[in-house]
Amino acid sequence: MQSELDAQDFAEWLAYDRVEPFGPERADLRSAMIACTTYNAQGGKAKVDDFMLKFEEPKKDTPDHLDTMAHKLMVWSAAAGAQKKALNG
Repeated sequence: MQSELDAQDFAEWLAYDRVEPFGPERADLRSAMIACTTYNAQGGKAKVDDFMLKFEEPKKDTPDHLDTMAHKLMVWSAAAGAQKKALNG
């Protein structure tokens, strides 16, 4: 964005974002508010924070994200294969 805007325009956008935030974080907040309102309208008792997405940094002692996804896929595939085999005899 900085390559397309001069410093003054960029500073104005930063100031505007402080007053009226936009972007993915704000979109997540809006979605959480809608989910919370819908849940509470059905008799639930929750706070908006209960519906906010929470992202954690990967721990250093664990495999990276793709390795973890591949492992989960292999476990799921093996379970699905075992279930299919059990059903088909």
